[in-house]
Amino acid sequence: MRRFRHKIRYFVVTIACTLALAGGCKERERQDREYKSDPVELLVALGGADGRAQVLEVLDLIAAADEAHPEEHEELVAQLHQLLRADDPMIAAKAGDVLARWGDTAAAPSLVVMIRHPNPWVRLSAATSLAILEDPSVVDAVAEATTDDDENVRAQACRTLGEIGVPITGTAHARVVARLSDEHPSVRAAAAAALGRVGSSADLPALRAALRDPHSGVSVAAAVSLGRLRDRQSVPDLIALLDSDEQARVVAAEEALGRIDDPAAIEPLLSALDHPDTIVRGEALRALIRIGDSRVIPYAFDLALDEDPLIQTYVPYVVGLLYEPEYLPLILGLLRSPDPEVRSAAAFSLGVAQERRGLDPNRELLDDPHHTVRMSAASALGLLGDAAWAARIRRLAEEDPNPQVRDSARVAAEVAMLPGDNLFDRLVAGLRHPESEVRLSSATVLTALDDKRAIPALRTVLDDEEELIRNAARGGIKRLGED
Repeated sequence: MRRFRHKIRYFVVTIACTLALAGGCKERERQDREYKSDPVELLVALGGADGRAQVLEVLDLIAAADEAHPEEHEELVAQLHQLLRADDPMIAAKAGDVLARWGDTAAAPSLVVMIRHPNPWVRLSAATSLAILEDPSVVDAVAEATTDDDENVRAQACRTLGEIGVPITGTAHARVVARLSDEHPSVRAAAAAALGRVGSSADLPALRAALRDPHSGVSVAAAVSLGRLRDRQSVPDLIALLDSDEQARVVAAEEALGRIDDPAAIEPLLSALDHPDTIVRGEALRALIRIGDSRVIPYAFDLALDEDPLIQTYVPYVVGLLYEPEYLPLILGLLRSPDPEVRSAAAFSLGVAQERRGLDPNRELLDDPHHTVRMSAASALGLLGDAAWAARIRRLAEEDPNPQVRDSARVAAEVAMLPGDNLFDRLVAGLRHPESEVRLSSATVLTALDDKRAIPALRTVLDDEEELIRNAARGGIKRLGED
């Protein structure tokens, strides 16, 4: 499930599999990757390209290369600018795409010319590149493209305005609003989504009307936009949308209700936790976290037995984030549940909640007969920063018969020793730990804590040597910064 990809318990196994695959790569494949990401080699290849097909092939390699810094490769940038003015529109469009990916705003004027090209594919490519570039100076030109003859260009122009992210007014705004009545649903959906990002309260009535669009894509975009604009007047309509037979409409309504943060949505969202669809249950849980009502806690523990392991894994974060001391007796009681999934969730939730009264119960669970409970107890002690028990956790890492427990305990012992006055600061310190598993664990938990302050810290590991950590950081930044 897209929303719940933060499986703390098994990340070490994933790393092991990834490293095993990486270890099996042939030397020739390694050299190919280096060639495809080395700007100097690519410049040579571009200069020696013979014919249109080879130029396009090299441009594809440049576009697929790792993130580059244009200021460090002036010759390659200059060559790309020459191609941006090529007579061949395919080559020019591809060069524009590369320069946009590199954040070269000097390419914007050429892309604006391209967005008026007779070929609709070129216009679409230019509009897409301008979305990547996010240059506010092109808003008027992109808004003009929302009236393009080609529906794909119109839709992309709306999406581009949303990506640029600056408020639009006047003629540009009127053009986007007009697209809510476009004959093509993809254009209507793109317009609704754009207004959620660059529109204003004046657009709320039109977006509420779009909730009833017969095409689910339009209704979904309108719901998400109403959530972004925090429109409380739309709450009754969004609650009604929870009864839809279409998963996408229900999930969008849940997301919007979570953003709007209206107490009227709590009961309907609690009911959605019993929905037969896994994604609907997961999004309801996430919406309830955003609203922040601790009444969710008993319901959350019911989901510790959910058929979806990703939802099971998310339960302790829900409990920990919404924790109130009045729920401690409930959680301590659940530590004695006959279901190991419930014991695991209860144990780890005390670590997320930073409830120090959970130290002794979690220590006892290090001897639990079920391996997932031992893993959760060790991880909780790590989050609690119980340095005094780091040696006991390390012994678990050496002696436990289950390899997953040993791996989790080893990481937990390192997390327990991280410096800092609180969990957030210690996890930020964990991003700089020499062991990749600790960095990955820190990035994952920071994201799950749903604290936007983590965004700058996660940016520091976007160039980590481990792909799993880079991906975790990107996912965390996207999730935490999505508002």
